[in-house]
Formats: sequence, structure tokens, C-alpha cells
Amino acid sequence: MHKCLLSGLQMPKMNPTLWDIATLISSNAVRHLFRLSTSSAELTARLESKCGHAVGWPLLPGYLCSDGKFRIAHILAVVASLAKPTPDRPALMYHEDAVSFFHEMRHVFHGFLSRTYFSLFHETSFAHDFVEAPSQMLENWCSKPKVVEKISRHYKTGEALSPELIEKIVQSRKVNIGLFFLRQLAFAWFDVKVHTHKDKQDTTTLWNDLQKRVSLVKSGKIIAGQGSFRHPTCGYDASYYTFIYGQIFAVNMYSTIKDDLLDPKRGDRDRKSILQPGGSREELDSLEEILGPDWEAFMEEGFE
Repeated sequence: MHKCLLSGLQMPKMNPTLWDIATLISSNAVRHLFRLSTSSAELTARLESKCGHAVGWPLLPGYLCSDGKFRIAHILAVVASLAKPTPDRPALMYHEDAVSFFHEMRHVFHGFLSRTYFSLFHETSFAHDFVEAPSQMLENWCSKPKVVEKISRHYKTGEALSPELIEKIVQSRKVNIGLFFLRQLAFAWFDVKVHTHKDKQDTTTLWNDLQKRVSLVKSGKIIAGQGSFRHPTCGYDASYYTFIYGQIFAVNMYSTIKDDLLDPKRGDRDRKSILQPGGSREELDSLEEILGPDWEAFMEEGFE
């Protein structure tokens, strides 16, 4: 049995890739055990055809029954292409892999904790501008020294990383951050252009022009880089910009909890204000409930 310090979830591990998640909820001195969700995970790479990035796929949305006392379980899968273990060592993760894992697990927990009467509004059924924000918020955990210390060990000795190395990892998060956002902007601009331009256009020329003018990448030759940019045709049509826009919401949400990341009271507020309602109410109403008047954290947290 595993317990999440922040959310209070009890997580009985069923086998190496499947968890059945439950939580005890007290109400009017009556304790109900809600079966919240089942999640399967395939995290290592395969030679066969498989997407090469991390993703959370909802398979069956959950919802509350009309009496509010029983919940149809949410089922989802987490897929990634992390390095496999070898006979000589276990599977090891780069820091960026851990960030991706935290991102996808936030989607998982969103599915676990969302409680709506209609499956249409379950989990991340937000306006598209807000879909990634809760997961982007959790990525920030991987840039806090106490968290990095908890999730990292030498795979042979069990020794924790030194404070000096942890600090270097934390500071590396902001290396070339400006170029990162320019790259994201170039992707978003390309996505919007191909979905709104009414005349015939050469997408390869457009791609290379934006890479040069916006992201400041000079490849020296014309390449069809758009062929590996899958988001505009798999659900983020004309909305890739949400990865940038969502960061603003994410950092502001994070600013309300960063002083004590494992404080159950702050975690419970995040759970009730953001995760439980899902898309059943306006996203700005959820944000205003948790943020109050402070919307200025993005520049401070992201760039300073």
C-alpha cells in the first residue's frame, strides 16, 4: 500500500504496471470507500511501432451516479519510451524523463480525483487553453531541491545526490529558457498558419522560415521538419499555443503551493479547486478560487 502525502490517496499496487486507486472520504461521520480509478502503464521503449513520447490516454471516463454516492471508475493508460533495464542495472531515468513522468502522472491523478456527474466534463475536459496547465504545474516539483533529493539515488549505493549537484540540476532548468519559448512560439505559429491560411502554401518553406525568424535556428539547408511535428493533426489543431499559454496558469497555480509542496492542506485546496471539478465549471472560476488576486508569478518563476 502506497500513500500520496499531498493528496491522501491510498494506492494498493496490484502488479508492476497496474494500480487500483482508492481513497477514504469522510462525510457526516460516514466513511465511504470510493474506487476512483484504474491505471495501466507501459513506460519502456519497444522496437515495434509505438509513439516515442510520453502520453496519458483516457480509455474510459469516470462519472458520479445521480445519488453522488457511487462513482464509475476512470480507466486510463500511461505510455512512454523510457530506457529498459539491463541484466547489469535497473532502468534509469534522466532528470528530463522524471519531469515528463511527473507531467503525465498529473494527468493520471486528475482522472483519479475528478468527480463530475457527466463524463463529458471528466478529468481534462477543459477549454483547450487550459488542458495542459495542471500537468505543467506539477513539472515544477522536479526543480525543488527537497523533491530532487527524494526522487534520486545512486542505483548501486543508494547514496543521495550531493546538495551541490542538486543545485546545478535546479539551475539548469533556466538554461536557454528564452530559446525554448521561442521554439515553442515557432511551433505554435506554424500550427495556426497551416490551419487558417486560405491559399495553397509550401509548408516546408513556412516551417524553415519560422525556424529561422522566430526560433533563431539556422540549419543551413531546407528540411521538412514539419513531418515530425505531430500535434497539429492529433488533437491540438490550431491550438499548440496552449503549451505556452498554459505555462502562465501553471506557474501561477504553483506559486500558491511552492512554499511547502507536501502540505496536505494546500494539496487539498488544489484537489478541490482544480482537479475535482474538471470541466464542469468555467476554468477562470477554478483559477480565481485558488489564486486570488496574484497573477504575476510567471515572469518571476520562469525567468528570474
